[in-house]
Amino acid sequence: MQTLPRTIYLWLALLVASLLVGNRLEPRRTPPSPTVKPTQTGLSGPNFERYLTAERLTRTHYALAKFGGSDTLPEALAIYRELALATNQLNPARKVLILGNQLHKPLDEMMLKQLPEGEQLLWRSLYGPYPPPPIPLNAEAQLVAMQLRFLDNQALADLYKRQDNPQAAEAAEARRDAQAQGAILKRLVPLLVLAVLGGVIGLGLLLFVGFVALRREWHLLGRVPEAGEPKLTWGDLLDGFVFYLASYRALGLLIGVVLMSHSAVVPLQVLLQFLTGGLAIAYLAAKAKKRGTSLAELGASREQLGANVLYGLGGYLATLPLLAVLGLLSNFLFRNSTTTTPNPALTLLSGTSSTGWERGLLFVTIAVGAPLFEEFFFRGALFTGLRRRFSGLPSILLSAVVFASVHPIQDALPIIGLGVSFATMRHLRQSLVPGMVAHFLQNTLTFLMLTASLGD
Repeated sequence: MQTLPRTIYLWLALLVASLLVGNRLEPRRTPPSPTVKPTQTGLSGPNFERYLTAERLTRTHYALAKFGGSDTLPEALAIYRELALATNQLNPARKVLILGNQLHKPLDEMMLKQLPEGEQLLWRSLYGPYPPPPIPLNAEAQLVAMQLRFLDNQALADLYKRQDNPQAAEAAEARRDAQAQGAILKRLVPLLVLAVLGGVIGLGLLLFVGFVALRREWHLLGRVPEAGEPKLTWGDLLDGFVFYLASYRALGLLIGVVLMSHSAVVPLQVLLQFLTGGLAIAYLAAKAKKRGTSLAELGASREQLGANVLYGLGGYLATLPLLAVLGLLSNFLFRNSTTTTPNPALTLLSGTSSTGWERGLLFVTIAVGAPLFEEFFFRGALFTGLRRRFSGLPSILLSAVVFASVHPIQDALPIIGLGVSFATMRHLRQSLVPGMVAHFLQNTLTFLMLTASLGD
């Protein structure tokens, strides 16, 4: 059996140490939610993702207002109330009062008591029982200062109605609906239609793949035979893979400490990704040179570039039906989970403006950096290393499980599906290009959908 390089134990120790230290620091490192400004503490973990879900449900209701609305408002109200009771955030409680009035519910006294005393008069004047107290003179300024995001126009419309100013109320409601429709109808729906069409085409491709697999006629899928005797060992490749994980985690921990008092979250994330990825590629390249070979052994080659790009497109379409099924199954299994971790992209996106340069940088790291480095190390170093020890199917499955382990647990099944797809393309084509193309398409579609859901 091949011996492992001694350096791998150093990287493993660094990885374990950074994980342990990071877990201890996590409660202190959690940044406040950028969605809710005037608060004592921020929403984190599952609470933050629940908050964004309520935001999306609220937008969906008003986006469909001209079609009669939708039934998503009661669910949004329930989530806001749950969060208001579980945290000391102010805006969830405020949004309970606003949506409660929309649903013709009486003023929620429990929510009202969670707000500052000086603010309670405002809400009683807007939504209290008859006769309500007089509206404060600075009511409009108070509402604007709360930074209620999407629901600010609804609160202002309610204020204008109480002030007998129907024109201003109609204008605020028009702004509300236009904002919701811009986020949902004009952006999200076309993306969903595109995904469905791609899935229909992909279903045909997936059935063809299944037919080929049953007959084991892999040449019909354009299989490229593996190269001759490899020079990079299992130990070399595993060492390079663990170095990548350890350096990313350790440097990420240092950057996380900086983020406690630094606002440049997205630029530092981009720096972390490209710095650690570049270092790890250089580390593996040095090993390859020492062995008298190149990184082409990992599938990093430009041979048949055009064909591999098209292969990645077809492979991604064939993966879409599988992702849909695994996504539904995952949602069912984790429907009652209270320990899910929010998607990091969702957390970062919520803190960037729709036209800001940070959102452009975030797209680079999600749609370019992640496919480049994750394919290189998970399907390049890890999968190739596993193939030095095991046959194709076990290597595909093992690499997919390891890939899923570095993502949020509630996404494990869809991520495993993606990992299987990307590794299969790597195995059939002996190239990382198809997986990179499919990974780019998946992350781009996800980025655009998240952006559309969050709105401006």
